[in-house]
Amino acid sequence: MIRLKLVMLLGFALMFVAGLAVGRAKRIVPLAKPADAQPASSIIGKELNLTPEQREQMKKIWEPVGHHPEPAEYKEADRQRDESIRSLMSEDQRTQYDQIVHDHDAKIAALRAEHETAMRAAEAESRAILTEAQQKTFDQMIKEHGHRHGPPGMHRSGRRGGPETAPSHQ
Repeated sequence: MIRLKLVMLLGFALMFVAGLAVGRAKRIVPLAKPADAQPASSIIGKELNLTPEQREQMKKIWEPVGHHPEPAEYKEADRQRDESIRSLMSEDQRTQYDQIVHDHDAKIAALRAEHETAMRAAEAESRAILTEAQQKTFDQMIKEHGHRHGPPGMHRSGRRGGPETAPSHQ
């Protein structure tokens, strides 16, 4: 019975780590396409029965759409928004707003620390039930896919990507 529980716990821990690895991956690596696979534009071309000229025109139309703004562009847009909102506030309102941001950042940092402590404890408990070979694999998995940054928009320091102009009350 105890062995079954340990096997189930190990299975859960490995699935949890695998889920974290997938969830925290910075980018998705596409699977290798079979040799006969066609690009999406070719599939669309066949579905719409496009001429070669139309295919080329479609390619020119859709290539720029594939570009996604860089995180810095989003951060700059957020900074400009926050700066505009702060300019509408009185000094007292800005002080209150800054305190709300500070309290929120502190709460998030505490939650992160609590979660990180729980994760490290779970890793240690998991390692304790693994063989030496399994531990090496487990450690490699953690090293490659472990808990690196946290949710999008958050920095390693625990500060959110919010207003750069807001004074810190730390």
